[in-house]
Amino acid sequence: MSEDSKELAHAGSFGMEVHFHDNHCKRSSFVKVLTGMIFDIANQLEAKGGMIGHVKLIAQTDAGFVKMSVVDIRLGVETVDELKGEAGEKGSIKLMAVVLGLEDGTVEETVGEALTHLGGCMDYHLAGHDCDHDH
Repeated sequence: MSEDSKELAHAGSFGMEVHFHDNHCKRSSFVKVLTGMIFDIANQLEAKGGMIGHVKLIAQTDAGFVKMSVVDIRLGVETVDELKGEAGEKGSIKLMAVVLGLEDGTVEETVGEALTHLGGCMDYHLAGHDCDHDH
């Protein structure tokens, strides 16, 4: 979406990548945390007056991947779980939100605030951060 089309549609968008390590959540808890996070993002964006275009994430771990998408909070979270066994100890989560009626900054702030969901399972940081972890 070009900046001109975003402006004409009154759309805001934001994407980010998070790296995680030392994940101590079991598979079911890991998927539950991701589900809660993506639903919270969508719910908060609507509460701020936005209309969801989509909120998506893909979590890639050393045990496979999970993809999630919300296009309407009334429909819930659509999930594709391709983890092999447990959730994996390290990996990355890519998030993207496109919302009509909100500015980019509001979308970015809302996505960033929802990252607190991850803290109960793992250590994480934004991609691009210098660290000693292998990922």
